[in-house]
Amino acid sequence: MAKKPNSWQKVGIQAKFRRFLVFVGVILLILFILNTFLHVFTIGQFFKKPLSKDVSSEMQGANWNGKTKLVIVFDTNPLTVAVFDPKNKRVDAIIIDRETRSDMPYSYGWNRLGAVRDLGNLDNGTKGNSLLVDTMAKFLQTPVDGFVIVHDDAWQSLDAQKITDGVRSFSSVKTFPKIISSKDWQSRFETNLTKFDVLRLWWGLRGVRSDKVIITDLSREGLLTDILLPDGSHGFGPEEVSIAAFSKKVFFDDLISQEKLNIEVLNGTDTPGIASNVARLVENVGGNVVRVANSEVENKDLCAIRASKANTSKYTTLRLAKALRCDIEEVQTGGDESQADLTILVGRDLIGRF
Repeated sequence: MAKKPNSWQKVGIQAKFRRFLVFVGVILLILFILNTFLHVFTIGQFFKKPLSKDVSSEMQGANWNGKTKLVIVFDTNPLTVAVFDPKNKRVDAIIIDRETRSDMPYSYGWNRLGAVRDLGNLDNGTKGNSLLVDTMAKFLQTPVDGFVIVHDDAWQSLDAQKITDGVRSFSSVKTFPKIISSKDWQSRFETNLTKFDVLRLWWGLRGVRSDKVIITDLSREGLLTDILLPDGSHGFGPEEVSIAAFSKKVFFDDLISQEKLNIEVLNGTDTPGIASNVARLVENVGGNVVRVANSEVENKDLCAIRASKANTSKYTTLRLAKALRCDIEEVQTGGDESQADLTILVGRDLIGRF
């Protein structure tokens, strides 16, 4: 006959069983946390990817913070550059005739803005979208965050009323599930914007009134002028001084202005004038350019933004580094009060763009 465990043995068995349950509970909790982390990470990566596939590496997502101005070029007829200002709940839509001529980046010369994507796709079929963004940035002298290529016939041709209706339609509740699924969008639009970008834009536009959608047609505002093209023909192109004044008003970034960092732009190439072009873009978005000069560093391949440790994480530094596609280099400062807070060292990689 089996001997029954005494009371002490029962207590020991119960204690071991409780420890076992605790051990199993800890293991399950760890597995739950890991599963949740991986799930959240996967969702996060999913929302950070561009809505469209096959977007070139330099155009991978606007990664917009939802608080500053967002600039998007729409390949429509006419071309449309939309600027959303979340602080003032305002949308500026800039209409540009596709026949407008521009001195395109990367040595493409003077061409119609409407032909930009076709020219960019001639080589390997992948540069059209990035060329469109860089061309509009050079034309308007401002950073451009993203692009939307419209394949939907209903939205390929735009006018003032369609743009206003489009803002209201996009910000409706019905749009939300379409953003999440994105299947409908991929057949109608091509863009480098991520789901996060689009969701933030959808939420922000919900507070924009119709009278806060401002339409500006460059051809009617004296911002274009008759130009003599290299082949001897005439066409309409940008009136540089007027465009610069217009861009400073529309694309001005309050956060850059508020940080009040002194910025110098130094030309590290043997191409004259490129530092002045970069400085103009910086000023148009609110940067305080205190000096434009040649750099002691010659024939630099890649542009860089040099700043002290305290300034490397400033919004101005991050915004300009993204706009110019420059690396940020931390440097030691000597404490000279007249010294610039940021130094933009222009490299050969910017010659083609500016």
